[in-house]
Amino acid sequence: MRYLIVNKYLYPRGGAETYALELGNALKKAGHTVAYYGMYDEKNVMLNRSGLYASPTDFHTRSLSALTYPMRIIYSHESYDKMAQLIRDYKPDIIQLNNFNYQLTPSIIDAAKEAKVPVIMTAHDSQLVCPNHLLYNPNTYTICTKCVDTGDPSWCKMTRCIHGSLAKSIIGTEEAKFYRTHDSYSWISRIICPSRFMEHVYDTDLRFAVKTVYLQNFVTKIPYSAEPHDDYVLYFGRIAPEKGIRNIIEAAKALPDIRFVCAGSGPDENLLAEVSNIDFVGFRSGDDLHSLIRRARLVILPSICDENCPLSVIEAQMLGAAVIAPGYGGAAELIDKDDQLTDTSPQALIHQIKRAYYSSALLSDMRMKSLERACGYLDVSAYVEKFNALAEQVVLQG
Repeated sequence: MRYLIVNKYLYPRGGAETYALELGNALKKAGHTVAYYGMYDEKNVMLNRSGLYASPTDFHTRSLSALTYPMRIIYSHESYDKMAQLIRDYKPDIIQLNNFNYQLTPSIIDAAKEAKVPVIMTAHDSQLVCPNHLLYNPNTYTICTKCVDTGDPSWCKMTRCIHGSLAKSIIGTEEAKFYRTHDSYSWISRIICPSRFMEHVYDTDLRFAVKTVYLQNFVTKIPYSAEPHDDYVLYFGRIAPEKGIRNIIEAAKALPDIRFVCAGSGPDENLLAEVSNIDFVGFRSGDDLHSLIRRARLVILPSICDENCPLSVIEAQMLGAAVIAPGYGGAAELIDKDDQLTDTSPQALIHQIKRAYYSSALLSDMRMKSLERACGYLDVSAYVEKFNALAEQVVLQG
């Protein structure tokens, strides 16, 4: 089949980009033809032969220039035109969507509908039902599902939940309202949900309830090898409020005899430097990160937002780490109940760290459970077999 994979960014940047790149490579390896559409960037590695890409747009910048043309952020005619031309040139059998709102905009779905090319989407987040995509209020540091529960995206504007900005939250609200009445999303045939949690989120919206299908993301298998454990608690990932960085800080202050190591990058980096028993080691990847994980006495993911299918938990499990993660959102599906955080408070994190850190027997049991879990995850070839079967079914149904 001829696949056209769509994502805002076409270079390794985050989870969605890694997924799109590895999925495309695996589809090509399986004998399919693959092209990509997204924003132009000199770093792009996912390309199409027509050289057609949307103009770069940064919705997250604080500059007012990003808000000068709000209709372009809601509906991009330029992106529609380029998508339509690429479809004519490339003639895909099916289009696979990843993250597209605010930069590419759902106008690209209209181009697919006009050309009668079927569309499937992988739900990396809640972008079609939650204006800020995270089910999270950054002003109160709390999980928020008001737009989903009520079906009214006006809550986004009222709570200023997009970066605490009224202007951006108004745009997010108007974008959500526009696509509740516009017919673009109806052309999406299937929404692939990497967690049962995300499947439930989309099923609460009648527009999508009959379109969801659960298929957990693939993992890149990492060979397990034991290393001596050092006495530190490790967090790795984005250094941002929704990831529970402030809870890590509170836990470190409450447990001064325990060393905490934080690896990653993000807006809360400066806060980590204020605590004497936290070592911030910056962004790590590859073997360097894997060694940090293997040597950790305990790995924590204390997100205070609802995660979808957090790769950090899966990666730590494949490396045989003892892991503490949320008992809410999609993370709860990856980890045993005893090792879950009961709520988003610092006290819940402190309790679980104290429970595990000082018990060698418990840590050994947690590591064995991680390796057992890791054995059940799909590798990319097994995932592509299931993914392609779904895509072929959509194409045959027309």
